[in-house]
Amino acid sequence: MLTLDWLLEHTDPRAEVIVRPNGPTLTAADLRALVAEQAEVFAALSWPTSSTVLAIACTDALAQLIAVLAILQCGRVPLPLDARAPVEHQAAAAGRAGAPVLWQDAGALPLPSAPQPVAPGVALALPTSGSSGRPRTVALGGAGIAANIEAILSYLPVAGARVAIVLPFVSGYALVGQAFTALRAGAPLCLAANLAWPSTQLDFLTSVGATLLSSVPASLRLLAQAALDRDAEDRPPLTHIASAGATLDTSTRTPLRLAFPGARLFNQYGLTEASPRVTAVGDGDPAFDAGSVGRALPGVALEIRDAEGAPCPPGVRGELHVRGPSVMVEYLGDAVATDAVLGPGGWLRTRDLGSLDATGALFLDGRSDDLVKIAGERVSLAATSAALLQAPGVDEAYTCAVPDPRTDLRLVSFVASALPAEKLLPELRRYLRATLAPAVRPARIVHCTALPHLLGGKIDRRALEARAATETAHLEREGTP
Repeated sequence: MLTLDWLLEHTDPRAEVIVRPNGPTLTAADLRALVAEQAEVFAALSWPTSSTVLAIACTDALAQLIAVLAILQCGRVPLPLDARAPVEHQAAAAGRAGAPVLWQDAGALPLPSAPQPVAPGVALALPTSGSSGRPRTVALGGAGIAANIEAILSYLPVAGARVAIVLPFVSGYALVGQAFTALRAGAPLCLAANLAWPSTQLDFLTSVGATLLSSVPASLRLLAQAALDRDAEDRPPLTHIASAGATLDTSTRTPLRLAFPGARLFNQYGLTEASPRVTAVGDGDPAFDAGSVGRALPGVALEIRDAEGAPCPPGVRGELHVRGPSVMVEYLGDAVATDAVLGPGGWLRTRDLGSLDATGALFLDGRSDDLVKIAGERVSLAATSAALLQAPGVDEAYTCAVPDPRTDLRLVSFVASALPAEKLLPELRRYLRATLAPAVRPARIVHCTALPHLLGGKIDRRALEARAATETAHLEREGTP
């Protein structure tokens, strides 16, 4: 079902579907021809019949998209990877999925991978971010992806839009939630993913008249701030802006509304294991201003459960579970990990904490693996980061816990700010003393000009946690308090 024919089912062959900064606009017929040509190349590869997964890591966004679509045309399973990662990381991710070939810009790189059995109906394999825990490969069913695309189109006005793409085609958010959904709706994709700076992305999106933008808060915030530095007529004519990957907080909503006052805002929640979209809410709904990430999409069921697995009543915090046709089939080659998150009745354990109100609106509140004990008190790392984000001058924040000989663990927070450290940090300490209990305050705050991000836009938690552990060990060796 998940083929280019299905995606372009309602699109005129002469209609434009791809608009790019460096190259001619592609029509639906042009895209079909390029995909067919690439499919012939893949079909000619020496590809063991026992292996159904082919890994792709192209630096150009259009080349990556064409490769994914061509593999689908071949009846195989594409695994898009980060082309900017070291080749050994790409090969390791391909090996976990049993891909015998890694297709790069220069061509095919054979791999000594052991084939992984792939369940019937699987159409797409996606790597988890690896931002926490062990990276895995999510296997998504074609029917589930199609159901998720139709669910997105039920609330987001993609048809008739000109869709801005600023994220690379590695994550399910960019590939399924944006590219596949736009193609299904017959909406042209304006590919700005290969433009490095927000200012150059804005220049291109303005020139092509992009009207719909979907991205993560960090990217949206940078684009909005860049847009505010120019006159209104030099900004893209956005009418709809959708956010996912994290809650659309005040520090992001405010510049977006100032930069694009005529645009409707949407908050969304999803995860790779759900193909990817789960909930959505528009800014005309009171739940949006209350901080909700939305209500369940058509066909999706949500349940909040307590530590014993019993459903929680409205307003009570617990762990979010999701059920629906778009829930993943499995983690490829990892039955133990699959069994840990997929339960009876097809319920997916997300490890995200939150609550549902009486109207079914979902409010997130960190992750179950973000809860730690500091001096005997249970502390939410996400709550500390959220408090930091409310402080004046803080653009991004991330908190982690590192070993401490006195209290077992101590909190280290990283904050990104344009303000100099000597101005920000004393004010931030005073703010935290007035707003947070002692156990929830970070023992150390590290000032950064920017936090590291993964290719899909999420904060690179592992990089910051490694830095916190290294710097803490160094301070202890030097005897610095």
